[in-house]
Amino acid sequence: MLQFFALQYISMADTAVISFSTPVFVTLIAHVVLGEKCGIIPILTAVSTVFGVAVMTRPPILTGQAEYNSETLV
Repeated sequence: MLQFFALQYISMADTAVISFSTPVFVTLIAHVVLGEKCGIIPILTAVSTVFGVAVMTRPPILTGQAEYNSETLV
């Protein structure tokens, strides 16, 4: 449901990337909060995926812009 709300602010491709990476976020949160056992490879894969999502969405904190500009998205 929040994906439709996000479409007002970011492109369809970015919302798809974020929504398809939710299993990675769930894995990281389960490891930290619930203490689920995970090997080093799944943790490194999850961290690199989160980093990739951050690079693809280009938030203002990474680009140094004052506000979110949807024209500079990949």
